[in-house]
Amino acid sequence: MATVLKKTGGPYTRKEQEKRRNQVYDMHFEKGYSAVRIAESIKINRNTVNEDIKYWYAQVSSDFDNSDLPGL
Repeated sequence: MATVLKKTGGPYTRKEQEKRRNQVYDMHFEKGYSAVRIAESIKINRNTVNEDIKYWYAQVSSDFDNSDLPGL
């Protein structure tokens, strides 16, 4: 009989990833928490938090298109 091990980290399902990224967004951009503090608070790896922060910066930069600015 096989034992079922509890999942302790990634890879995350899309739903889990979306929920986590939203938590990271709120804690970092809205509350100003550092990556270390976020990682400790929601008990995930700091590198995961850093990747989520990079994801959000990429989203913002893709939403902001310089061609919409006059004179550029």
